[in-house]
Amino acid sequence: SQSNLVYPCNITMQSPHEHTFGDLPQALINELLNRSNIISDLAAQRVEKLATEQNTLREKALQLGIIQNEKIKPQKPNTRVAAVDGSIASIRLTAFDLNAAAALLVDGLGEESNHETPNYNFDLHMTEPNQYAQEMIYALMFCMEYELAHTAQHNLVMLDGAFSSGMVAISIGLKSATQRTDNLSDALIKRWSERVVSIIPQIMQSNSIVALPKRSSANEFMTQSPLFEGKESNTTGRLIATSILQEGEFTTPFKLETHRFHIDDTNINKDYLNRLQNLYNKVNVIYFKPTQWSDALRIEFPNKNTDDEQSLHEKLIAISSQMANPAMKEPYPLYIADRFVKSLSKGVTALLDAIKPEVANKSKNYELATNMLNPYRTDPSIEENTE
Repeated sequence: SQSNLVYPCNITMQSPHEHTFGDLPQALINELLNRSNIISDLAAQRVEKLATEQNTLREKALQLGIIQNEKIKPQKPNTRVAAVDGSIASIRLTAFDLNAAAALLVDGLGEESNHETPNYNFDLHMTEPNQYAQEMIYALMFCMEYELAHTAQHNLVMLDGAFSSGMVAISIGLKSATQRTDNLSDALIKRWSERVVSIIPQIMQSNSIVALPKRSSANEFMTQSPLFEGKESNTTGRLIATSILQEGEFTTPFKLETHRFHIDDTNINKDYLNRLQNLYNKVNVIYFKPTQWSDALRIEFPNKNTDDEQSLHEKLIAISSQMANPAMKEPYPLYIADRFVKSLSKGVTALLDAIKPEVANKSKNYELATNMLNPYRTDPSIEENTE
């Protein structure tokens, strides 16, 4: 029995919460545990309220024609599917900043990878300590994503994030880049001016590219549908759609809420921005629940592609075919791309660890060189940023 076990005096038994809460002090752990009942009650109230309203909202949505009559049935699509996602790693050292961006294209289930060109973009820059570096590397990441999506030879390419997110980030990054003279700012300005500036309008008129943001400040389901009569609500449209849609169902198209984002026009031609705004105005949004166990997806379709019923159904069938299992909350290629790119910061950290001894050994002052290659914080992962 346990009472007969004898532990050496130099061994300290872990509390049951030590592994879960890591380095948190015991007092704060107790505070968290004490709040659990309050949070549990509030969560139960929130869930119960939605569950109570679920049937009523569904019936009303059906009566108003918000839910389409035809369901998307699972079947093998005749569509080549891919997804694009990106990530950044921004690590601040005492001597310099190291910033990396990567974008990856992943083929969907059932696809045989046969890329004539690389299915990824990558760039890495060392700069002087720079408060604008993160804005610029983030913008560079989106430029890379758009390049991959534009050159993909697939019938359907899914972008991770809203169409507006990338352009907002690029405009902010360009504003920062014009205030600097280093290799990172030069790389962003060059990639934008030589490649991406002409790609964006083509993406916004594409018949094969859609955007699937996990989260969005836009809330078209709540503000545009007669179900809520345009009333402001703290509930997201995606949550309501998840609640009332059944497997294979999707909503009527909503118009993209373009007023919820702003593109800085400091370094972008106003005629170009007006052209983009007109293209954003043609973006439609639908909510689609591919399977019974999945959340509803909020999908942005450019160029009013939802007007073509057959094309829309083909795209939804293709997306549905990529919902591999309940462990993946998004279509398979988006999930895989997200997992891959999130490892970027680990790779950059490993690179730093590899070069430290060599740089220090070459230096006339070993101790100073070592200190200059240390991050600002004890744990480098604190400085890692991924998107």
